[in-house]
Amino acid sequence: MSETTFENAQAGDNVWSTKHGWGTITCIQNSYDCPLLVKFNENLTLAYSMFGREDSVDNNQTLYWGELKIPERPKHKVKKVIEGWVNIYAGSGCSWNLHKTEEIANNEAHPNRLGKALFIRHKYEVEE
Repeated sequence: MSETTFENAQAGDNVWSTKHGWGTITCIQNSYDCPLLVKFNENLTLAYSMFGREDSVDNNQTLYWGELKIPERPKHKVKKVIEGWVNIYAGSGCSWNLHKTEEIANNEAHPNRLGKALFIRHKYEVEE
């Protein structure tokens, strides 16, 4: 059902409360402000208005025909950059050490390095 009110409700209908979860309408007493009696468990039966309010003076509906699905907060992507200086070696490729400066890369280089240290920059996005 896509209705948001309970004029067409009947005893035995299943309903969902944002406070108490699933329950069943046990009876409807039309002469009351809150005519819907909903049983949630052995120890809890509450009265609701035809607008799904737990009390006739409540401003917000808390009873629905089905469980509300609250969407997750959309993940936003954050742009990040990794950059630095690396040394390239014969046979083994790139060293996995990323250096802040060319001078540091040169000072930590091994004798089998091919040429000079190279500056690399990679941009990527991650979800947070």
